[in-house]
Amino acid sequence: MIKPPGGLVRIRNRWRDDGFIHLQHQALEVGAIEPGWLSASWVIRALESSPFVVISNHRHADYCLQMQASGLACGILEPAWHGAHWFVERVKGTGFVRLRNRWRHDCYINCEAGSLEATPIYDAWQSAHWELGSVS
Repeated sequence: MIKPPGGLVRIRNRWRDDGFIHLQHQALEVGAIEPGWLSASWVIRALESSPFVVISNHRHADYCLQMQASGLACGILEPAWHGAHWFVERVKGTGFVRLRNRWRHDCYINCEAGSLEATPIYDAWQSAHWELGSVS
């Protein structure tokens, strides 16, 4: 696990250069964003005594990325739910990371099929590589 950056971050996809994770239209999406969108800003908070993090939206502070029975969603945080816990893995030899779910440990956030989802992946999928960039 790597230590997540402090403060607000934008989560940008490696495969889709304009692919930022956001909630601008009240639904979890990956795509182009405008500079002032708070919905594309995230807080990555480490869980105490754990290698996992919670990824919360800045605009909708009580909403976090989580796995539900239906797949990847952004909903109200229930701290005990392992579906809301993520492991940040460095992609060897790059500045990118993968985001793996604790509850569904074989599922990584990706946009291989075009939309944002968390599924099992192949190692070579750059659609599962993310840059955690500080928000200016």
